[in-house]
Amino acid sequence: MFGYLKPYNEELKQKHIREYKQMYCGLCYGLRKNLGGVSSSLLSNECTFLFIFLDSLFKDDVSAKTALRCPINPFQKTNANLNQELLSYVSFINYHLALLSIRDHYFDSKHVKRWIYKLCYSYLRSRRRYKKLLPIYAKAAERITSACDNLNLLETKKDSTYDECSQQMGQLLVDIIIECPNLPVGALSTSVFTFARHLGMWVYLIDSYDDLEKDIKIGDFNPLCSFLSQGDADALKTCAQLGELMLNLMYSNLCSLAGTIPYYRHREIIENIIVFGTSQAASAAKRKLERKDKKHGKDTGK
Repeated sequence: MFGYLKPYNEELKQKHIREYKQMYCGLCYGLRKNLGGVSSSLLSNECTFLFIFLDSLFKDDVSAKTALRCPINPFQKTNANLNQELLSYVSFINYHLALLSIRDHYFDSKHVKRWIYKLCYSYLRSRRRYKKLLPIYAKAAERITSACDNLNLLETKKDSTYDECSQQMGQLLVDIIIECPNLPVGALSTSVFTFARHLGMWVYLIDSYDDLEKDIKIGDFNPLCSFLSQGDADALKTCAQLGELMLNLMYSNLCSLAGTIPYYRHREIIENIIVFGTSQAASAAKRKLERKDKKHGKDTGK
């Protein structure tokens, strides 16, 4: 999974850092409880953000006090107020998305790695707890799988544009919100869907930007390369500059859209992740590309 939607703790108060940690540990607990101990290794920052964001849309507090024990540090006990129904749903979404990600790696890999991914996919797909939850969230699973399949199909065409691909990722996030059980009708608003769609598109963009050097090197599809003119001698630099410009534009949109959501809790954490966390993720990806570009310049004698 991606790992781009993380809080920037230096701009958070301690009480909000603890609040985020409780939600993060709560989702880890939900994965272990609903899908087995091994599933906690699939926990992602994006699904933690999803858990926090969906929880913020519930006007009435339906959470229950839950005692959390970390398997890494079982002697430390933490209490958290968690919406159990929402926790079960997001746990399933986290697991299902990870399963589809492993499936994609299987198709994209060769030799030993391909068989490792195949074994992981077969094992996770056949787990009894996952099969038990699948009929309950069948519609959500169908929507997510369809969006991922459409995205994979676009990426195999090689001539697909960034807009076509990113919109599939944005739609995936909208579908997850639509299928959330017992989400208040007021939460299903245009502002929520617009924000979700733009956030999904941003995640796709930052992932493409982050993988740019690797994709160009091995010839894999990258939507940022669809803007290249034929015979561009410095593809990495051109695509990186374009990706940075697009990230800056999308960042401004996300910050504006985040302020239109009717949060009932977790406002400070969500705004911190959107305003500071996404900016930090983009800066980290840019530094990585610059290091790669300098290394490439030395290797070619520039």
